[in-house]
Amino acid sequence: MQEDGTKNDPDGGREGPRVAPREQLGTPERSGLRGRLRALRDYGPGSGSLGAWLRSLRRRATSAWGGVEATNRHRIAAVLIVAAAVLLFWLVLLPAAPCGFPGGDDCPPGDDAIGLVPEDALAYAHLDVDPDSDQFAAAAGIAERVPLLARIAVDSLGGIAGVDVDFERDVEPWAGGEVALAALPAGLRGERVLMIEAEDTGAADAFASGLLGPKQSSANVDGTDVSVGRRGASWAIEGDFLLIGSRAGLAAMLAEDAGSLEDAGGATVLDELPDERVAYAYVSPDGARALFGSGSPVDTFVDSAATEGAAASLSADEEGISVTVRSDLDPSRSGAGPGFFAALPRFTPTLTAAVGPSALAYLGLGDPEAGVGDLLAQARSSSPGLVTAFQRASRDLGRQAGIDIGDDLLPLLGSEAALSLQPVAADGEEPVPGVTPDSATPYVSLIAKDVDADAAGQSLARLQGPVAKALADNGRAATFETIQVAGVQAQALAVSPAVDLTYATWDDLLVIATDSLGIQQARSLDAGLDESAGFEDVTSGFPDSVSLLAYLDLTGLLALGEQAGLATDPAYTAYAPDLRSLTAAGLAVVGDEDGIATDLRVSVGPRQTPQVDASPLGE
Repeated sequence: MQEDGTKNDPDGGREGPRVAPREQLGTPERSGLRGRLRALRDYGPGSGSLGAWLRSLRRRATSAWGGVEATNRHRIAAVLIVAAAVLLFWLVLLPAAPCGFPGGDDCPPGDDAIGLVPEDALAYAHLDVDPDSDQFAAAAGIAERVPLLARIAVDSLGGIAGVDVDFERDVEPWAGGEVALAALPAGLRGERVLMIEAEDTGAADAFASGLLGPKQSSANVDGTDVSVGRRGASWAIEGDFLLIGSRAGLAAMLAEDAGSLEDAGGATVLDELPDERVAYAYVSPDGARALFGSGSPVDTFVDSAATEGAAASLSADEEGISVTVRSDLDPSRSGAGPGFFAALPRFTPTLTAAVGPSALAYLGLGDPEAGVGDLLAQARSSSPGLVTAFQRASRDLGRQAGIDIGDDLLPLLGSEAALSLQPVAADGEEPVPGVTPDSATPYVSLIAKDVDADAAGQSLARLQGPVAKALADNGRAATFETIQVAGVQAQALAVSPAVDLTYATWDDLLVIATDSLGIQQARSLDAGLDESAGFEDVTSGFPDSVSLLAYLDLTGLLALGEQAGLATDPAYTAYAPDLRSLTAAGLAVVGDEDGIATDLRVSVGPRQTPQVDASPLGE
């Protein structure tokens, strides 16, 4: 308010554009788009029409420009032209620059080996070993922090390739920046061919000859000389690559009519992988069915029965590693028998805000009622025993409490459910620097959203008796008690000193936890898991809508395991420094009848080595 009692002018007394009265804008001659544009013209800024105002502005600008000396006008014009050119370069040309051009997009790693792989290859893997590439340097940096785990990975690759050599000693001196492996449908069981880029073909020749040993014979396969050792092991130089494999494998790769994997229909899935990667692999539909088979853990992310081609990549940076898996599905086959993730409804995670920021583990699902129903439908053919057990449990619960799992319990989980494991600080002295502080038994919490609170309360009340009986200690069944937790009424059952089964409903939420702290956390106004640094580090860049979202605090889980006795296991002790460097992991999966997209991120911190204090004797 001003001193005279009038309201302050929000525009500070500045004259603004005049607005046409509503009744004039709505007259017949000014209705429609054209009429409204005319009204805008007639009621523009200033004392006249918009057109008159613009004409006046132009006359004033022309007069001012004419008052500038000719030399200065030329200089100003030149500066404006240069500025426009720079703006055009940065906003238009630079984003379209070819990869590798300064400011342009990052280039994918070079892969000349794939051009030698036959079109019908079952599988193909490629590794970037160029020490000058950013990805190799980043991966090497991660390997330095977890050297034992890195050695296991490298040794396993050697076993897969079927060649037992020391890469650094025997191969690196003459090799280029690519190493690849192809699995081909040759022979009775398929054949593997190892491909190593050879910068020094003479040294590569000597290495291969020494590897196969004496008494080698020669053969010619479609114009390429092949050396054959005992038991059919063979090698050849083709396209600057040393090829090592069986005679049948090399014959299949070098055949003139073999085609190229780049032209395979399923290989288009490779375009879905990130350009920045140190390694990647591809499997064809036949390869997926041969390598994985229905029901294997890997097949959950591929769906070999319906895939048209699947690929995975490994990328590295200073903060950790990322694994990307993509599987393109044939809708006609995936729809007839949907895989695990196709059965899980898509959702946008929101309950991470209700989970504690120090959660040790989190699993988010959308519409559990629909998801469990679809999974049970799948299990009727793949796991009939599981369906039988579920039906038996449902009948028992119905007999004891008059509740049907499918009709009464699953709907309680609403449109989104968050299952988490959260820590509880132990009472005692202040933690000692450098020593993992002790913690009490962590509690499990289940949070459901969009729940009918009244229906949930009634169903859970009918369950109290059977649950208390099932959890009775030495036949003495406790009873649920009504308590107040964080301003809401909750029901609690003391199961043991470490487990206090508690549940509560409010608004559209249902929380069931093994400690009343779960209710307190869900009602807390403080930051949740979604704002914790560890969670953000491993989930940043994940899709907004997912079929499943998971998070692990690896540091916290490992500390919990060590307190439980893992630290005294000699087998664990050897790998403890490496494992302690793994700080967190995040997983997102999106599945439907068209494909499965999986993203895994693992953050890796500095190498954890014991800190030894100096001797108090000064030694």
